[in-house]
Amino acid sequence: ALAAALEHEPDRASERVEALLRAARLHRGDDDAEAEERALREALVLDGEHREARRALAGLLSETGRWDELAQLDEHALELAASDAVEARDEAREIEILRALAERRAGTQRADVLVRLGVRLAHRGEAPGAQRALQEALDYDPANRVARAELIDLLFGEGLELAALRALGSTAVIAYLERLSMQQPTRALEIVHKVL
Repeated sequence: ALAAALEHEPDRASERVEALLRAARLHRGDDDAEAEERALREALVLDGEHREARRALAGLLSETGRWDELAQLDEHALELAASDAVEARDEAREIEILRALAERRAGTQRADVLVRLGVRLAHRGEAPGAQRALQEALDYDPANRVARAELIDLLFGEGLELAALRALGSTAVIAYLERLSMQQPTRALEIVHKVL
């Protein structure tokens, strides 16, 4: 299929990239992942920023659980794969991709990915994992307001108000309660009574 797609030997790199993408699609239809991957990698050699080739290769690596190779492809590919997982409503794959992405980042960028991971884990009902991710985000970026708010919401939602006080301090919890009192005054009073 690759030979047929390149039969006319296009002169321009963009035409060659498009021919390689057509070949990759043909190989995908034939369930020949190895040939598909070769065609996609060749396309990226010609045009390293080609979005469709990056997305297709990221999807192939993601589908086969090759997270380290996906991370090596680059963080942009991981972001594309995460977006695809969200669109496909594949939370398990998205979580694995976010974990791989977090490993590649440092400082506040790592914190931002960990917040996304924590939110996704909380959404799946995996409170301990969500709590770890959000607390780690605060270790990397103590001023991260989103991580702090998500962690407070998580801990209070789990009935762990004292844990929230210990983990985040009274100032953060008081700010949370003030905000909550405007939206849900009864819930804010319940929490205050529980903590006192």
